[in-house]
Amino acid sequence: MYNFRINTFFKQIVYHIIFLSLFISFYQFLPAQEVVNDKKIVVLDAGHGGMDTGAKGSKSLEKDIALSICLKVGKYVSENLPDVKIIYTRTTDVFVPLHQRAQIANDNKADLFISIHVDANPKSSPYGTSSHVLGLH
Repeated sequence: MYNFRINTFFKQIVYHIIFLSLFISFYQFLPAQEVVNDKKIVVLDAGHGGMDTGAKGSKSLEKDIALSICLKVGKYVSENLPDVKIIYTRTTDVFVPLHQRAQIANDNKADLFISIHVDANPKSSPYGTSSHVLGLH
């Protein structure tokens, strides 16, 4: 049986995946910039990486958790939404500067850019998720 902290962590991951699944299921309503082989383009960005560890837990680093979640979400989307092309900003533990992450999305004319981060807090009582959206239109 998981302790409360781990159980809450997994709940948060499940909530994020549910949110992503619902959001991506409505992707057909997003205005497409360019269709490649009738596929929508989604760029998945695993936050931090390399020398930028992000939040530090007692047994984990944000960069590692974000990369793991990012790769799993990408695999899930690829297997279940064949009309979505997934592009990753990184697939290994390397540092990619912020401007290059945005450039990857712009160069590929992405319909959606998702950056995955994992918040940290030394207390075990906080819970929940956060989503940030930037729309230029």
